[in-house]
Amino acid sequence: DPTARSAAVRAAPGLLLAGGARLDAALAVLRDDAGLATNEAVSALLCKRPLLLRGALGATPTVAAASAWLSARLGGRVAVVAVAHRAPAVLHLSTEKLDDAWEWLVGAAGLALPPDRAARVAAGCPSLLGLTPANRDSKIAFLTDEIGMTRDQAAATICGMPTLVGLALPSLRARAAFLLGAGGRTPAEVSTFAPALASSLAGRLVPRLIVAARAGPRAPPAGRGRPPSARLSLSSLLAPTDTIFCERMRVSLEELEAVRRSDEVAAAVRAAEAVAARGPLNGDWAH
Repeated sequence: DPTARSAAVRAAPGLLLAGGARLDAALAVLRDDAGLATNEAVSALLCKRPLLLRGALGATPTVAAASAWLSARLGGRVAVVAVAHRAPAVLHLSTEKLDDAWEWLVGAAGLALPPDRAARVAAGCPSLLGLTPANRDSKIAFLTDEIGMTRDQAAATICGMPTLVGLALPSLRARAAFLLGAGGRTPAEVSTFAPALASSLAGRLVPRLIVAARAGPRAPPAGRGRPPSARLSLSSLLAPTDTIFCERMRVSLEELEAVRRSDEVAAAVRAAEAVAARGPLNGDWAH
C-alpha cells in the first residue's frame, strides 16, 4: 500500500534501504499476523504509528509470535489491533517476556487476578506487558509495604488505574504522604479510587481538600465525628472538572483558584515532597 509505505518511510528514511520485497513482507506481517485485515487498516495504523513498520521489518518473527500470543490471551485479533494502536511496542516483545508479564498478572507473587480479569486489564493498558520486573515489583512493594494496603487492595488499585505502575516512586510517595497524612484518608479508601495517586498535588489534591475543609455549612453535611476534609469520598473530591467539584461544594471557581494560588497550598506540597524525599514511607507520612 503506497500510503502505508510512505508514512513509514517519512518517519524512518532508512527503510528505503530495505528494498520493496522486505517492506512488503513486513506489511504482510502487520496485515496477516497482527490482525490488520486489509492494506487500508495497515495504512491507517502506520499513519499514526509509522515506526511500527521498522519494528516489523527488523523482527518479523517476533511480531508474528507476539501477535499470536496476544490473540490467544486477550481475546482474538480485535484485541491485537487494539494493542497495536495503544502500545505498538508490545508487538515487539518476545513471548518469554509476555509470559513473564502474564505470570505477574495472574500468579500469587503478583496481582493474582483471574485470567479473564487479567486479560481485560492487559487489553485496557497493554503497556503493562512491557514493564520490567523491577518496576512492577517496586510498585507492589510501595502499595503494600509503604502505605499498608493488603495484597488485594494493591491489586484493586492497579486494576483501577494500571498506568500507576509506570509512575515515578517519588511522586507517588508525595501524593500518598499527603492523602494519608494531612488528607486524613486510609489505605483502604485510596485503594478504591486509584486516580488519587495520579492526581496533581498542587493542581487538584491540596487545593480541593482545603476548599472542602473550609466549605463548612455550604458543603454537603459531614458524617458525625468526621473532619470536614473527609466529608467527601475521593471520587467526589476528585471530580473530573473544577466546575463539577465547585458545584458539589457550593463554592465558586474563583474561590478554588484563589486557594490554588495560595501560600497554604505551596506549603502543603513542599511538606508532602519533603516526606517523600526521606525515602520509603513504611507507614510514616507525618510532615
